[in-house]
Amino acid sequence: MPLRSKKIRQLGERVVVEMDIPDDWQPGRIHRVLAAVRKEDYEYIVEMESGEFVQVGPHRLAYQMPEREPRIPEDEFQRRCLEIQAEWSPEEREKRRCGPKRTGVEIQVVKSNGLAKGAPDYEF
Repeated sequence: MPLRSKKIRQLGERVVVEMDIPDDWQPGRIHRVLAAVRKEDYEYIVEMESGEFVQVGPHRLAYQMPEREPRIPEDEFQRRCLEIQAEWSPEEREKRRCGPKRTGVEIQVVKSNGLAKGAPDYEF
């Protein structure tokens, strides 16, 4: 369940909206903030990713968490690995080569401990 908050949302802020079905959260952006409908309560017009506009109160809004790690296309990931490995000295390449019959630059396995620690942490 997303985190809810009573703070006043800003225009353009990314949020998730609880739709009519319980636990059905859809992403959107704050399009307009309406004046206080009740004491200390605001209504929002949210533009959903589908393009429709919905009017909701703060009890149906939640902060949209950013993705923990950016999703990198496989070809860009391999290109970046080769760029990093091209900076290595010949001795470093030789140390990191896997097996005696292998030649050229080896793409190393990259693992991330970011999810366990709360932040991306890549090891090459």
